[in-house]
Amino acid sequence: MASTYPATLDALTNPAPGDSQALVSHSGQHTNANDAIEAIEATLGTNPQDAYATVAARLTAIALGVIGPTGPTGATGATGAAGPTGATGATGATGPTGPTGPTGLTGATGPTGATGPAGTTGATGATGAAGPTGATGATGPAGAAGATGATGATGPTGPGSQLYLNSFYV
Repeated sequence: MASTYPATLDALTNPAPGDSQALVSHSGQHTNANDAIEAIEATLGTNPQDAYATVAARLTAIALGVIGPTGPTGATGATGAAGPTGATGATGATGPTGPTGPTGLTGATGPTGATGPAGTTGATGATGAAGPTGATGATGPAGAAGATGATGATGPTGPGSQLYLNSFYV
């Protein structure tokens, strides 16, 4: 049975100790009680006692004229000045690396670099064939006279010298 409160009061059955569950079901009793409690909460709302100790104390204050019913809500006032900015929070964890983006355009060619050092000299090649003999050149100036040579050995005596000597011995 669904609760009919607050339109009417619910008629709940209180089972006696010897009653059969066929007459009053156990789960049905819980369902009816829960429905009634929810209906009361929906009617009273949250904090129905307001600043009073109990709902009964608040109802008594209303009945005695100590407090009146709540009036309509007034117009919203102007917005106040903004408060100071709060402190910066802690840096959050780094998220996962995203996918690689597309390749960008090729940039302009850079300037030519400096000339590198000279390489090592290669091996000497084979000697080529001899060329033809050239024309004889002009005769050069005469050289200086050489030194006088050593005196040669004395030669043999000639034939006429024997007669002369013989003439001495005669």
